[in-house]
Amino acid sequence: MDAAGVERQILSPHRQPYHPDEADCVRAVHLPNDGYAELAARYPSPIASYVMLPSPHIDAALRGLRHGLDELGCVGVNMNISCLGRWVAEPEFEPVYAELNRRGAIPFVHPSVTGVCQPLINDRGFRASIGNSVEDAMFVAHMIARRSPTATPTSASSSRISAAPSPCCSTGSTSRESATWTNWRNSPA
Repeated sequence: MDAAGVERQILSPHRQPYHPDEADCVRAVHLPNDGYAELAARYPSPIASYVMLPSPHIDAALRGLRHGLDELGCVGVNMNISCLGRWVAEPEFEPVYAELNRRGAIPFVHPSVTGVCQPLINDRGFRASIGNSVEDAMFVAHMIARRSPTATPTSASSSRISAAPSPCCSTGSTSRESATWTNWRNSPA
């Protein structure tokens, strides 16, 4: 990392282990969350991690969020845009965003590589190359249109949501990106 000029790496899984059964889902996120947290604790200067939530189970996700931020020392939450066919910009996920806002924590939202389920994108082989950017844009647009997370009294502006291509919270951040992340993270809500 030093040789590459990378000051901080934020560990973030690409594929969440979402499962329809809540208990199975909680067990599935336990191992990677604890492993990432252990690595971040061992190397606290260059390594940090996001916590994965056992979504779409909202109560379990809130418990996982608290555990990840309070006990594991994670710097934010990693979510995929689509979770077992549910769009994480839907109102059912609002309690998660409200808790993140209350804490000033980072929601890192990653595309699910669904190509937004559009044949125009998927049938032409653009699922990842175009579909991911469209997924990110649709997620942010839906959150802004719903006035979430700005609907909660202590929330930050909707621009504090980080979608995967955003350099301010990407893994492998450079010193410039680390400074951006720090400035963004410490900016007034």
